[in-house]
Amino acid sequence: MAKIAKVMTLFIFVLGSFTFVNRDAHAQITHVSINQKLFSLGEYPKFRLNIVSESGNYSKMQFVVQQGGSEERLMVKPINKFLLLLTGVEDVVDPSARLVIREYRVNKWRDVKRFELFSGDEQHVTPRVKKKVLESEIKRVESRLVELQGAGALNDGACQLSTLPGQTLWRIATQYSKEWGMSPQGGAVAIYEANPQAFSAESISSLRADSKLMCPSDLIKNKYKDPNVAQRTYKTLLN
Repeated sequence: MAKIAKVMTLFIFVLGSFTFVNRDAHAQITHVSINQKLFSLGEYPKFRLNIVSESGNYSKMQFVVQQGGSEERLMVKPINKFLLLLTGVEDVVDPSARLVIREYRVNKWRDVKRFELFSGDEQHVTPRVKKKVLESEIKRVESRLVELQGAGALNDGACQLSTLPGQTLWRIATQYSKEWGMSPQGGAVAIYEANPQAFSAESISSLRADSKLMCPSDLIKNKYKDPNVAQRTYKTLLN
């Protein structure tokens, strides 16, 4: 009889341990959704979040905005049992930014839900954000120009473009782009990258009069054979 009691006690202990672990392994958050997004692209994050949880312990939860390669953990203020106010301090400038909800379970932080913050909503990009994106793109292009110039890979020093006095960059690019197998935008950007000294204030729309233009190297031309890349870069350099 004592042996049976001992076995039953062991069984209850094991069952209780399994129930505890199993319960810990399941999500405490049973529902979460964005009630209201109180900001636009280019502003600091602010949300009202619907949440249903078996536990009101928010120290076991994280609410994070991801953009680019960075994350910001948001501050949490309960409005009531089922509604939270989340705020951050870093402006959200990435149209692909996400809100990630995490919960601490079984000794590890686990993602519970992810929300795309601006899916189909890119038309709301503010002028300030557009300017930041353009400035970043221009800096990237300028940095690449310096790198290529230092490597002597910008132009073909044995080849000079044939131009007429007063010709615009667009007219010259149109003249050569078919020969190079690329769009006029690609030709214009390639000429610009190969001859930075021929443009005033490092602007693609400010070709100096009577400048001698060298042929872009194959390395430069190959960068802009894709018309989508060429068009995007050309528009960036125009602004």
